[in-house]
Amino acid sequence: DFKPDIVFSYRDYWHDEFITRSPYRHLFYYIWSACVDSEPPHLEWLSTYETVDLVTSYTKWGVNVLKNYGSSNLNISDSDTMPGIDIDMFSPKNKKEIREVFGLTDDLNIILSVMRNQPRKLFPDLIRGFMDTINSLYKDGKKEEADKTYLYLHTGNPDVGFDIVKEIERYGASHKVLLTYLCDSCKHVFPSFAREEICHCPSCGALSCHNPNTSSGVTREQLSDIYACSDLYVQLSTAGALEIPIIEAKASGLPTIAVDYAAPFELNRMGGAFGKVKVLGFKQEGVRETGQFRAVPDIGHFSKLLKKYILLDYSKKKELSLLARKTAERHHGADLSAKKWVNLFKNAPMLDEFRWTKTPEPIV
Repeated sequence: DFKPDIVFSYRDYWHDEFITRSPYRHLFYYIWSACVDSEPPHLEWLSTYETVDLVTSYTKWGVNVLKNYGSSNLNISDSDTMPGIDIDMFSPKNKKEIREVFGLTDDLNIILSVMRNQPRKLFPDLIRGFMDTINSLYKDGKKEEADKTYLYLHTGNPDVGFDIVKEIERYGASHKVLLTYLCDSCKHVFPSFAREEICHCPSCGALSCHNPNTSSGVTREQLSDIYACSDLYVQLSTAGALEIPIIEAKASGLPTIAVDYAAPFELNRMGGAFGKVKVLGFKQEGVRETGQFRAVPDIGHFSKLLKKYILLDYSKKKELSLLARKTAERHHGADLSAKKWVNLFKNAPMLDEFRWTKTPEPIV
């Protein structure tokens, strides 16, 4: 009985391509916000997008990729549909109180990364670059700064990407990298140095703690506390269609360091970024993957940016935190995202209200 005038979607190609093959496709106006995380898009994807009434993407960068590679048959919106976040949920909090709950002292430098453990998220490079920074601080006589700086990885292990515990051991970082653990029994969440895949909960004692994953994760409230206990957000990845954690981090008052490619390229220029990691070049994936160009970030440059931040005084870090929050308030509220979608809906043509009940025309 549901007879829509407009259908819209905003997921990956393989999630929503089926909509274009609906037997009722001619009866609704379809708007697709395509997931564009690198370039060039598959020719198959572009061919499918040509059957869509209006195509957009999460970022202006993504919209421009579609324009650069699409044909004249592709109807592309000039507006992006960058998703917004709950800037009240993700906001600066009392860091000292949250750290006390997590068992962390107030004088630490906590460098946070929130990424799914998958191949394009460069966890080995992140750990290596972080330890290069720590070793450089020790070499320069900055023992106190090095001792009090930790990398916090909020991710799943195991997953489809890397064996993160082995990577931590490979780079001698067992004493410097924290991971999130979640108890399935009492829902207690806490950061800890690497443990077994299943371990005992320090709260209830049950043998039911593990790293969060796509099946069992933390609540948004708990995630907001993880951001709020940290000082700086970092993201090393080969590509990205949006990277929501960068936005959530800014809303939580965390300046960011991210690779200067794809969606982060745009987010870096919207404000709140402490550093933009240089791209050394690009590696093209094979036909068994996407065939697209993936960035190769300069890990040495990342380490220098990280060291520069760690050595800043408190007042400068506070200034950067306020700037990150203002950026989120200006650009990333959910209301702004809703307005973009409403404008797209308003500009959609009015369709014949009786079209669903008319006798189909014969196919000649």
